[in-house]
Amino acid sequence: DETPPAVTAKGQALAVGEGICKYYRDMGKDVVTLRLDHMYGMPESALEAKNMIGRMCVEALETREILVGKWQRAALLHESDAVEFIYRVVAAKEPKYGLYHISSGEPIRQQTMVKGFDGEIAIMENPKEPRWEPVLSNTRYAEEFGIRIFHTPEKELPPIAKHINRNATEFARIEVRPKGIIGKIHRWIKEFLPAVFPFLENM
Repeated sequence: DETPPAVTAKGQALAVGEGICKYYRDMGKDVVTLRLDHMYGMPESALEAKNMIGRMCVEALETREILVGKWQRAALLHESDAVEFIYRVVAAKEPKYGLYHISSGEPIRQQTMVKGFDGEIAIMENPKEPRWEPVLSNTRYAEEFGIRIFHTPEKELPPIAKHINRNATEFARIEVRPKGIIGKIHRWIKEFLPAVFPFLENM
């Protein structure tokens, strides 16, 4: 039940949140913490395409190539399955534990994830292999509530990739990824300065 060491800012924020939840549970409050492992679904906009699958689809849309880690893998959890699993905890009168992992428990490699993507996409091996991410164990949850996955990546990923590709104008962050130092500076000005203006106005 211990919170693992956090590396990123997001991880640190989550660790703080879990610590607060544990504090209130120790005080006798009815609080349960759920950790969801790589949830994904059909995005309606670019803002909803921030998960692993969404980012890979947008990358393929923009550059027609994808960088994948040879050994990188993840256990993908479809949002519809996640809703069902969360409901079982919410509906339980007295959950046995204060922390559960909700995961498909079935990791797949990144190279497998991109097989259903549309069009001619070059799959490139990432020279800077991202760190390996552990798969959350769903054993505790499965023993108490049971787990059955209805939405598998093999069935769900191709429609998501087609949807993003079909609605390119809604999901592409840039029309063409800038090349060279001039292009990168132009992109920086375009994306960074608008975010800075509100702070400059208050100086």
